[in-house]
Amino acid sequence: MSPTVKAVVGDVGGTNARFAVADRSEAGALVLHHPQQFAVSAFGSFEEALRAYITTLDDMPDLAAFALAGPKRGDTVRMTNVDWSVSERGLEKAFGLSQVQLVNDFGAMARGVTVMSDESFGTVLPGTFDPSKPIAVLGPGTGLGVAGILPGQPPTILSTEGGHTGFSPASALEDELLAFWRARIPFVSAETLISGPGLFRIYAALCEIEGVSKRQKTEAEVVAAAQADASSVSRRAAVAFCAMLGTFAANTCLTLGAGSVVLAGGVTRHVAPFMAESPFATRFRERGESSAYLADVPVRRIRARFAPLYGAAAMVLG
Repeated sequence: MSPTVKAVVGDVGGTNARFAVADRSEAGALVLHHPQQFAVSAFGSFEEALRAYITTLDDMPDLAAFALAGPKRGDTVRMTNVDWSVSERGLEKAFGLSQVQLVNDFGAMARGVTVMSDESFGTVLPGTFDPSKPIAVLGPGTGLGVAGILPGQPPTILSTEGGHTGFSPASALEDELLAFWRARIPFVSAETLISGPGLFRIYAALCEIEGVSKRQKTEAEVVAAAQADASSVSRRAAVAFCAMLGTFAANTCLTLGAGSVVLAGGVTRHVAPFMAESPFATRFRERGESSAYLADVPVRRIRARFAPLYGAAAMVLG
């Protein structure tokens, strides 16, 4: 029997670095072992974080693939929300690896979507899946990731920087929020407001606009307060966030010509309880002349926590 091929895989955003060892079961399914999570702020470089994980392993695999939150140029990813620059050749030399693959984190997220079971997803909006059209994968975390899955055998993964497109307001309130932050930030991107930090920015702006005290200090506190009090500014911020996410999801779907949408990212999981009371569905479905296109597009949400790790594993293990 040939030895099992293993790989170190990682998913690194602006807040957390997640690592695991991946291989395939006898049935061919991807399996993750020894998952560990580290705070990015605890390390000065990606190499330090990876070394901390490797010290927990008995044996070091010869292959590696890492999903990083930033664009890839050549063999290097320069991360967007943390000052880390990582290269494939540099990692191979530093850790004695025979092969390292780096990919944008949402590219890996999209690749993970292609290998995860249906049980890994929940339905946000029902619809009819069209396999002849791309799948849009997007979601807020520390930033706002966007990727596409183009149909084919195998499918082609399209990594993008769509989260950095300009914020598009779709209500009088959002006009106010845009004006508020435009006076304080040189360029208000979609990520500025549709992200973890963005949720807090919405809350902070609403407090100023409504003339109330800003009691919460982090996005996590905003979510907790929104859950505790349906009449709070935090709740209004969370509902507004979901509305903006609906607008952005529809924009991305139309831009890619997608036949379905997958929502990902840790912040999506946290705000999911507020989607039903928000105008998410209206923002996604009712788009003037393009409403007919979006009327039957399904929207799903990833429930599994390690989608980019599965995507990275699929890249390097085939």
